Amino acid sequence: MKFLCQKHRDWLQSDPIKALHLWHKTTEDARQAVRDENWRVAIMNYGNAFDIAELLIDCDNFSIRAQERYAYTALEMAYTLKSKKLDTRWLVHALTDKLKDQSRSQLTEELIGSLASLEAPKASNVSYIWQATEQQTRSSNYSRQLH
Repeated sequence: MKFLCQKHRDWLQSDPIKALHLWHKTTEDARQAVRDENWRVAIMNYGNAFDIAELLIDCDNFSIRAQERYAYTALEMAYTLKSKKLDTRWLVHALTDKLKDQSRSQLTEELIGSLASLEAPKASNVSYIWQATEQQTRSSNYSRQLH
């Protein structure tokens, strides 16, 4: 499943720094929509963030940081989908398919495992995932990691 059209995918792929900034914005917008219980907007924004995270993997040559960003985004989106009793199997498939032949960090493996075994989330779990993602993304030097 793709959320971004090809035109926007091409535009973001040509400017990884802009893509990273947009990933931050769409992720934050998705989190706010979840807090507001605006599920349609939350899912749309997480879908866009997931597509952008996938593009950033390609731009960053499958770096560990890009893989973890992708996996965190998938897990946050899955919690949102599960809270509305929607299917998450396509997310597991997309994530594992994209990273199937890559060396992965232990964190990425744990995130994939969590995604694969996801059950209905508790609010505290969603909050924990958000906090971990925010901490992980704030601690990096983005422009250096994309080049």
